[in-house]
Amino acid sequence: MKSFRRIGRLVAALALLAYAPACASWHPVDLAPEPSTRPVWVTTASLRRVMLLSPTIVGDSIVGFRTASGFAAPAQSERLAFAIADVTRLEQRRENGGATVLAVVTVVAVVGLAVYAVSTTCLDFGMGGRPCN
Repeated sequence: MKSFRRIGRLVAALALLAYAPACASWHPVDLAPEPSTRPVWVTTASLRRVMLLSPTIVGDSIVGFRTASGFAAPAQSERLAFAIADVTRLEQRRENGGATVLAVVTVVAVVGLAVYAVSTTCLDFGMGGRPCN
């Protein structure tokens, strides 16, 4: 019984980790003069799409850093600038708290029901498990 609880907790923890980043999406944002700590997707009039880290407005341009993976520190990346007139869309990732709570509750409920079903059911499978009454 205790081993089922441990397995259930492990499965629940892994499922929560898998669902956490899924409860976010990219939304359009306006240009802001102050630097942002969150990355933005920049789409230009020529349909070029680039993720910029540490974006900021400098004069008539949006400036930031781009890396091959999109996740390295700005010191290890290439500095890019786009004229604001050429930018057609900016998007930033936003978390959805309601969807996150719903995903967590669903995963916990499903895992809990599965662990309960397994722990209260006679599972012999011909392997010498506990006898069925």
